[in-house]
Amino acid sequence: MHKYSEKKLSLIFILFLGIVFLYTVSPSTLSAAWDVETIDSIGPYGAFPSMAIDSNNKMHISYNNNNDEIKYATNASGSWVTSIVDVLDYALYNSSIAIDSNNKIHISYLGDCDLKYATNASGLWVTEKIDDTTCGVFYFSIAIDFNDKVHIGYSYYNDLKYATNASGSWVTETIPNAGNVSKYTSTAVDSNNKVHISYYDANQDLRYATNKTGVWTTSIIDGTGDMGQYNSIAIGSNNKVYIGYCHYYWDNEWGDFYELKYATNAYWFVGY
Repeated sequence: MHKYSEKKLSLIFILFLGIVFLYTVSPSTLSAAWDVETIDSIGPYGAFPSMAIDSNNKMHISYNNNNDEIKYATNASGSWVTSIVDVLDYALYNSSIAIDSNNKIHISYLGDCDLKYATNASGLWVTEKIDDTTCGVFYFSIAIDFNDKVHIGYSYYNDLKYATNASGSWVTETIPNAGNVSKYTSTAVDSNNKVHISYYDANQDLRYATNKTGVWTTSIIDGTGDMGQYNSIAIGSNNKVYIGYCHYYWDNEWGDFYELKYATNAYWFVGY
């Protein structure tokens, strides 16, 4: 009778631990920690969003829709407010958003086959064309430096291009020795206002470009397969570079297969 009671108590204790485990990791419990809101549902809105957070922890989102409008949403007032930034004859793909030190918004986007830019720094939305790209641009990324100047890295057909208004007006240039650029650019600026761009080339390599020495230099970060689709770059302390990116390959059992990889020059590491 004593052994039976110990076994029964052990089973009850195991059952109790199981209930506690299920309660703490159940999907319903995990999902309850997330607040989900609909921001804009009037029309076919919400394609290709880009988000940034200001110094007051308020959210700012740029996006486009099938009505060829570039739109902007923010909860800076306490509730979500949406507005139209630009109405185009032809809006293409994604936008990219960044916030300056005054919490003003800067958006790069493709409109009517041109690389365009919008800002509300004056209090009203002002838009302008940066580069007449004849629909040759599909991937780009915007960043703001410590002087609130804008930097945009973008692919133009097989070239890697760069645009900035650091001098007071827009200047564009083709980055030399960038290889046969394909797509998927990501841009960041370090504390010295130097630019860092990660991108994917036609040889299926993850590549990197920077002007930190005063001139543009480029290098292959990972060329051991199909590397660099869907990459994202960030700058950490001491101006070290961190890149998250995708490794694509074909698996005989699973078919298309993607792995998330990570590269940094903080201690010269590339891995999963």
